[in-house]
Order: sequence, then C-alpha cells, then structure tokens
Amino acid sequence: MKHPLVDLRTDPVYKIYTTANDVDTTSKSLWAEMTPQQNVALNRQWHAYEDVVCEMRMMASWGWKATADSVLANSAFDPSRTAVSIVIAQSGPLCSQKATVTYFLVELISIFLDLIGVQYDILGFTTVDRNGGKSRQQWVNAGCPENPGRLSDIKRIVFQEASSDKSGTSFDSQVILRGETFNDSIDGEALFWAAERLKDLSADTNLVLMISDGEPTDTTSLQENHPDFLLSHLKAVIRDLQTTPGFFVAGIGIDRDVSDLYETNLKICELDQIPEDTLPFLTGLFS
Repeated sequence: MKHPLVDLRTDPVYKIYTTANDVDTTSKSLWAEMTPQQNVALNRQWHAYEDVVCEMRMMASWGWKATADSVLANSAFDPSRTAVSIVIAQSGPLCSQKATVTYFLVELISIFLDLIGVQYDILGFTTVDRNGGKSRQQWVNAGCPENPGRLSDIKRIVFQEASSDKSGTSFDSQVILRGETFNDSIDGEALFWAAERLKDLSADTNLVLMISDGEPTDTTSLQENHPDFLLSHLKAVIRDLQTTPGFFVAGIGIDRDVSDLYETNLKICELDQIPEDTLPFLTGLFS
C-alpha cells in the first residue's frame, strides 16, 4: 500500500517563487551538451579516477559478496519489494577531489544494491547557476516582493533509473565527475523529489540515501528569505519521511558530520575509507 507524503512545497513557511524555469535532465543529455574540449577533459578525469580507485575497487569486491549474502539470509528482507534512491546534492564545494570520492561511493553502493537485487535510482540535484537565473530575474521585474521563497532555477538530473536493466553505475553517470555542473543545492526539495519517484515504484520498503557535503545552499534564496529558510525545510522533509510508513532516510556526509540532520548517517573523509566503512553501513540499512 502506498502512503502519500505531505507536499511540503505548499507549506506556508516554505514556498517557491516559480517552477517555470526548473530543468529536468538526464546524464545522457549532459553528455550531449558537452563540447569536444569538455569531452576530452572528462575522459582525462575518468582515466585519472581509474588509476586511483582500480585497486581499491578490486579489494572491496572480495568482501562485497559475503556481506550481500548476509543481508539476503535475513528472512525479513524482500528485495523484490524494496527500492532505493541515491540522491547527490551537487553543491559547488563538491567539485574536484570530492567529486571523485562521491563517484566512488556511488559506484560501490550500486554494486552492493545489484548484489542484493533491489531496484534503485541514482539522482543529482543542483541549481542551473549560482545567480538565481530566470526565476530571480522575474522576481526583480515584479518589483522584488518580500519573502519570495526559493528564487533559483533548479536542475534535477536522472543519472540512472530504477527501471533500468543496467547493473552498476552506467557509463553516462561519469558526468558526476564534472565539477562545473555543481552550483548550489536545495536539499529539502532533493529529498522530496527522490521520495516522490520511489512512490511510483509501489515498493513496501523505500530508502532515500542522501549524499551531501554540507547544509543546503542557495545564496540567491537565502538573501531574500529567513536565514534558516532552506535548513528548516530540509529538516521538515526528513521528519515527514521518518514518519511515513514504509519510508526511511539516511545521510552520508562527504567530509562532514551529518548526524545533526540524519539519525542514520555516515561520514566519509578519504577515498580509501569508503570500502571499509561503507559495507557495515549498508548492511545496517537492510538488517
């Protein structure tokens, strides 16, 4: 049975000035938009990434199967009725080396989810730019009314759909390594969007796993609203998820402790920390 989430976007405290300029895209579309020079640069990044993680990936694979078998041995766990959304808050500070850590984390989580046989989304969430974009300009043209709500144009990226037949992270998802696609991130809306997509899968157990390197950021919106405007909304969405039957939420902080936001949480600081710390964390999520 599906249990609808409260649509917190219509909450009187949190509002959106306009959604007319929001963008929905895919990793394939991001590839298609790249210039030849950007393709060369990303290919260079990919080879550098492989040089760094190849051995760690191989070592991690030795323990992956045994850990997955321990989860599957739990009679209460039904992979056919379980769905996961991995959502990456792609904020500006997440570029360069943090993007490498994030991609390796997503790659290993994907391997684990494939082994236990659950369906999962890989999503990205950011803003179109760091200056508010068209939405802010519309607000200015309207005379800058007070407390406008979220002013930036947001970009929702589907790197991989739960309905996909692919195993592991797809080739297209390598665009996660592109730091220039990261601007600001409005984490409350990211979590809400991820949860709404899970609802469409009609699973009994739904997990939203947020990967972030900090609190929600959107300078344009914060300048014109209450300072806690975005953080309060994020906390409200987390509370809503935690009280919705069949839904669970967890957070992984990239170089940041997110225990103040997510009761179930993990902090990742270094690349070589991922294999050792991620396995027991994932096991706990499905125990």
